[in-house]
Amino acid sequence: MSEHRFTMRLDERFADERAAWQKLNDIQRQTHLSFNRIVVDAINAYERDQPHLSAQDEERLVARTADAVADKLQQMLPAYLAGYAAGATIPAVVPTARPVPIDPPLKAATSSDDEMPDFSGSVMDFEFMGS
Repeated sequence: MSEHRFTMRLDERFADERAAWQKLNDIQRQTHLSFNRIVVDAINAYERDQPHLSAQDEERLVARTADAVADKLQQMLPAYLAGYAAGATIPAVVPTARPVPIDPPLKAATSSDDEMPDFSGSVMDFEFMGS
């Protein structure tokens, strides 16, 4: 098995390289792993978590995606416009609110708690309850 070696140099005059060196030292102190192991793990995690495309591949992917979306929109547009036109010819029905009596008549108080209250004079619509 062949070994591949390289030397990595971080120049502390550059803020990003100084920050990388500090992070590398912090990780090493916390995990007690070698610098090699930390760098290898970081490179493998970066490759696993980040899909990489060349600039040309990315441009082709964007162009193909844009073309696919445009084609689908062109296929859907006639049906959408037909539905819109059909909906535009139907007059809109605006529901009107029921008038609210200013002084609703008072009901006589009943002594039985088992009776259902009468909400017929209410503004609320209780039809959904199936009464």
